[in-house]
Amino acid sequence: MYHHLLVPVDGTFLSAANTSHAVQLAKRLGARITFFHAMPNFSATDEGALWRDLDPAYYTEQSIGDSRAILSKAAADAGAHGVPCALHATVTDRPAQAIIDAADERQCDLIVMATRGERGLRGWLHGSQTERVLRATKHPLLITRVESNEPLTDAEHAMGLIHDEHRSLAVVIKGMQDLTQQAAESGGVLDISSMRRMQQYLRDFPEKLHHPKEEQFIHTSLLQRHPDARRVIDELERQHQTEYAAIGRLHQAIEDCAAGVPDALEVLSREVNAYAEATWVHMGLEESSLLPLAQKHLQATDWAEIAQAFASNGDPRFGDLSGAAFRRLFTSITHLLPTKADQRP
Repeated sequence: MYHHLLVPVDGTFLSAANTSHAVQLAKRLGARITFFHAMPNFSATDEGALWRDLDPAYYTEQSIGDSRAILSKAAADAGAHGVPCALHATVTDRPAQAIIDAADERQCDLIVMATRGERGLRGWLHGSQTERVLRATKHPLLITRVESNEPLTDAEHAMGLIHDEHRSLAVVIKGMQDLTQQAAESGGVLDISSMRRMQQYLRDFPEKLHHPKEEQFIHTSLLQRHPDARRVIDELERQHQTEYAAIGRLHQAIEDCAAGVPDALEVLSREVNAYAEATWVHMGLEESSLLPLAQKHLQATDWAEIAQAFASNGDPRFGDLSGAAFRRLFTSITHLLPTKADQRP
């Protein structure tokens, strides 16, 4: 029986799918997970040396890289399923050996990885790294998927993208809760700048990218294939509108805190927690009712269109910020979150 899994993550879609499989496995085993991310040494590059002098803030952000964003989303995935997890990142030019060392240091009894099934170095934690770990580690290694043998379907790709966006939203909402709680425990000192950036993300990303694509591509197609889905779709779209109003109240509560309005922090805490609870209910309804109906009734052509829609981040129909800009905003937000060595649900 395995009790502690090491799961390397690198932000690619295959890695995200591997994370989901590992979380489900850990839940069945009653095990905990250490999510691990290896990143290159930006400071050792010529570009890093240049930016260190030209723009120290940008240099610091690039040195941290995407680790916080990648690991935070993995933790959100585990938290959604009640699986305890820890997060660990390191800078290295030997990712396979770093994975093995992390498994040793954290006393993990199973490493869970996926592979593209390709030869040669392609990225950091792709097929060649899995093969190197397999050859060198003394730990059991579970390979959850060889993509060259079992390519992802359009439905799997689309579902993975939707779940990934849900986890991004969960990370930001949990960050707002943590910052609000931290302010209450520190005598009312709230990080206004960070709260504003998080509120901006929660205001813009769902309204301009996530929800319109759900409604235009999933809801419309499902109603055509399965009209009985009308009730759940109407409820979800009503919740979308309620969410937009709640974001307005969050904005006002943050600005009241900035202005020093009496009891504003208490009001903000209530609004943040109410928004979080409503979002968990909304995501739960989507993931337990809407998406299973979509999997059952939508056809391959529908899923191809949905996958393309969620993957096309630069669509100008959804506002001034592209999906890439929202990803950068999300990454910058994760750098502002309170640091916790052990992330538990």
